[in-house]
Amino acid sequence: MPPTNDFNTDNPLYVIHPHHRNGMRTKSQWTIPQPEEMSCFSDSYLTIWRTHGAGWGLHVINLTPNFLGISKDQLRNLFIAKFVCKAGQQEWHGYPADHQIHTQDRPTTEILNSWLNSNILPAAKIRKISKGQPCSL
Repeated sequence: MPPTNDFNTDNPLYVIHPHHRNGMRTKSQWTIPQPEEMSCFSDSYLTIWRTHGAGWGLHVINLTPNFLGISKDQLRNLFIAKFVCKAGQQEWHGYPADHQIHTQDRPTTEILNSWLNSNILPAAKIRKISKGQPCSL
């Protein structure tokens, strides 16, 4: 099943969430500038990398995914973003997703297959992400 637009919003509003930028030790933190965070969301939204109430993004530079954040324990660089929106609303926010620690931070099979089929990430990385295993860029 291909990714879908669960909310049918034509003009989504993206809000920078301060908890993921203020060094809070209980939250993953963005390491890219705010305009790049917003661009990551826009790219995710426009490519329809959304399923089951969440959007997924990558920080792509020169056709290559790059790190976009750091884990809450500050031990792992993160390269997948998760964007969330309450059903029926247009306000989204996002955070660097830690696929190793939180199963809810692993993109769905549909999203991973989309990245694989688009040659954004190779099969070995897709397998590691889906299993919650360490995966570097």
